[in-house]
Amino acid sequence: MLGNMYISSEPTAFVGTANDYTEFLLDFSTGNTLHFTYKDFSDFLKESLFRGYAIALPNGSEKARSELLVSPFLVELKQINHHRISVFSGEFLDVDKKRGLNGEVDFILSSNDNQLFIDAPIFTIVEAKKNDIGEAFGQCIAQMVGAKIFNENHKKAITTIFGCVTTGDRW
Repeated sequence: MLGNMYISSEPTAFVGTANDYTEFLLDFSTGNTLHFTYKDFSDFLKESLFRGYAIALPNGSEKARSELLVSPFLVELKQINHHRISVFSGEFLDVDKKRGLNGEVDFILSSNDNQLFIDAPIFTIVEAKKNDIGEAFGQCIAQMVGAKIFNENHKKAITTIFGCVTTGDRW
């Protein structure tokens, strides 16, 4: 176990706090954001979000936000990148069970067009539980460390690992 890492009631989830991962010498910062305006979105994304917000926001469930708000963005991202990335939802990433770096990841992006197998290098996206972005940072960091190890194990290490936390309407 790392530091004061805890195991949640769902044992197949990356959990922890930022302090749990200090042994990995992470350069942790926030505020590096991409800025989009509504006019930058495709008609597909505009329509998907218009319809999705009407259902997902009043409903408030994580599943509704995932399916109706996050997924359309990822479909758009795949399109913008000429299908050179793969998008996986709810897949398991088991890199180091002893350290708690295993379990289901909300979304995994892989930098190839193979939609059948997760291939390195990867990037993970965490959905904020209970609409609380701050609470999801520990899970995001754990998944970033997991992605770093996954990439290294597959001989495709990259120097910078990015993480993303979203509620569907905030990224």
